[in-house]
Amino acid sequence: MGPVRIVAALLLASAAPAPGHAAFELRDAGPAFLGAVSTDGAWLPLYPEPSFAPGGNGDSSRAETPATWRVGGSRASLFDADGLTLDQVDLSLSQRSRAARFDYVALSGPGARESSARLTVEERVPRPVSLALRVERLDFSPQESERWGGWALGGRARGALGKRAETWVGADRLLRTSVLSRAGVSASFELGAAIHASAALLAILDRWEPDATHDPRVVLEIPLGDAARLRIGRGGNPGRIGIDLSARIGSLEVAWGRLDYAFGGKVTALRLGIVREKRRPAVEAGRR
Repeated sequence: MGPVRIVAALLLASAAPAPGHAAFELRDAGPAFLGAVSTDGAWLPLYPEPSFAPGGNGDSSRAETPATWRVGGSRASLFDADGLTLDQVDLSLSQRSRAARFDYVALSGPGARESSARLTVEERVPRPVSLALRVERLDFSPQESERWGGWALGGRARGALGKRAETWVGADRLLRTSVLSRAGVSASFELGAAIHASAALLAILDRWEPDATHDPRVVLEIPLGDAARLRIGRGGNPGRIGIDLSARIGSLEVAWGRLDYAFGGKVTALRLGIVREKRRPAVEAGRR
């Protein structure tokens, strides 16, 4: 399932003209998503990156409202497979009312290469329901046959349950161009909930595929002082445990993540990034 199938597909790509439904299943292997046991790019409330500011992750009581942009790059090692690498670049901009993130992921193996460019735009306004939209461009490039690819569209609706709780429902690749549909790239649906407690967060979610298989998981994010955070996750289908440790030193962000599967496979990743924040008093922000 998931990364296992994509690894097998890439290793056999030179013998098969198209990998079918195994293509594009590994959507994000950055440390943050390894810690959340969510290589499928789940719609977690901590997406896209943790906040190191007091009262982060949506706490409206903080004294200032920062406008933050981040840029970073990561590399993942997949199951210790020779010649199989995943490189990723991310760029994000977040404000009090909205946020946007762009990811480019390239997965290369013997005989094939696949890439995805993903743009996610979401509302962050303090209202009962907020929306998000995700657009993806997917391309598969085998050495022995013609390159193919297409576009996909997904979305998410999130509901606030007071100041400390939220729930959401999301759909990935709900709409796809005909090339992706013929290749077996399918939609998936997600339902989740989260509770915020000061700067910590506990989230549970489940994800369903068209064949009725589902993937429950639980994620805990806790602060380690003012400049570091720990994210721990556990998934059930397949069984796996993830950890992500991220720290900020001035404008530099460093993160390391690891995902261990019950069958013995592992994925590790390292990310380096730069973050900038522009703060203004919340009172001034409310007047504009």
